[in-house]
Amino acid sequence: MKKVLYFPLDLFFLILAILPKPVLYLFSDIVYFIIFYLIGYRKKTAVKNINESFPDKTKKEINHIIRKFYRHLADITIENAALIKMSKKKVTSFVHYKNPDFFSELYKQKKNIIMVFGHYGNWEVTSTLPLYTEYLYVPVYKTVKSEYFNESFLKMRSIFNCVPIPMESTLKRTLEYYKAKVPIILGLIADQRPLRKNIQHWTNFLNHETPVFMGPEKIGKKINAAIVFIDIAKEKRGLYNIEFSTLCENAAETKEYEITELFNKKLENQIQENPEFWLWSHDRWKHKRFK
Repeated sequence: MKKVLYFPLDLFFLILAILPKPVLYLFSDIVYFIIFYLIGYRKKTAVKNINESFPDKTKKEINHIIRKFYRHLADITIENAALIKMSKKKVTSFVHYKNPDFFSELYKQKKNIIMVFGHYGNWEVTSTLPLYTEYLYVPVYKTVKSEYFNESFLKMRSIFNCVPIPMESTLKRTLEYYKAKVPIILGLIADQRPLRKNIQHWTNFLNHETPVFMGPEKIGKKINAAIVFIDIAKEKRGLYNIEFSTLCENAAETKEYEITELFNKKLENQIQENPEFWLWSHDRWKHKRFK
């Protein structure tokens, strides 16, 4: 019964997957018109976030960022729908690695890696990482309520032999690999809003007092991982340039909050350079710091 119910969606995703890129982005233009002009998807939140993050920008500059953000949001919505059914060959056409041999020396040392990034560019294209490294790539994901979409995205993220793990199992699974001496790259999207009860540190991020996610730092110190930042830059529609850089080589040797601050500063610089590619529709600053 479920297969019958979801058949139209499967068919739609398959059609998107085989379309030439220029035609694929015609669908994106339609999605942009719907989410921006017709329904105003989370527009109030996005506009508020952008305005507060860039108080020195003019109204014209703010409006320009808002429109470009919604165009990008439409792009990644259509891209990710297409990726669900896309062939391996076509998936790789969406990404270019600027320093593909980055992990070679670290792998020789059997050094565990925690790779940190934000909701910037299109983070789903990191599923291609196993093509460029001997490491086992273990991306962390947040389970979605829909069983169909959860399974679909898991298949998409596993296409190149990644091993996705749910967020709630991150520490347990990481320690299992560590004890088994299996070197991994743990992929963590680290710009998420922590639950209020879990807030341990605040930082200044994009002109806001911001509660931050401490996972990369805490896990990194437990396994003395190298912390690596991944920059997913949008070159043009249908092409993302990926570049890696080291935040620290030995997490266990860093000071408290040092890794967390390094990541947030790096991400902030990335966003300030091209703000339209970050996920502004997320209510990142819902929690306010008590005075």
